[in-house]
Amino acid sequence: LILASGNVLAVDALTVSELRAVRHLKPLTGRSQAPQMVAVQPGTGSVTDEEPIQGPTFSKAISAPDPIPEAGRRRAMELMESGALFRYTPGYLSETALAEADMAEYTGFKYVVGFNSCGSALFIALKVAGVQPGDKVLCNAFSFTAVPSAVHHAGGEPLYV
Repeated sequence: LILASGNVLAVDALTVSELRAVRHLKPLTGRSQAPQMVAVQPGTGSVTDEEPIQGPTFSKAISAPDPIPEAGRRRAMELMESGALFRYTPGYLSETALAEADMAEYTGFKYVVGFNSCGSALFIALKVAGVQPGDKVLCNAFSFTAVPSAVHHAGGEPLYV
């Protein structure tokens, strides 16, 4: 989730209900207020730090996957059994279209587009930002391959920092 000047720029792997749950987060107002994620030792549920932690925290190993909730498994089965697996199925409002409508209503934006992956969203964001062939794009050196791949696909040159 990226917040800038009060606008949600990108959301990856969040449901509308999860986004509503973090609605209390304030937008960043200056460079000194960098977003912070705090990891704690798995199983302890606490951080030994002198300052109270502000914002989201997590208490499990980063590599531990989250189980898919029963409701999600049921809904996936319903969709597979219905045959409405594609974005543009005549006679059906797709799950994507419904999620986009919910997100537009929640954020107040006129248009919202759902993507199949963060890599696709990054590629479109780079193209919209005007990345031209040969432009250098700063990328975190410790990242998933989708990030530099999106930069390369958009014509840019990843510059690792």
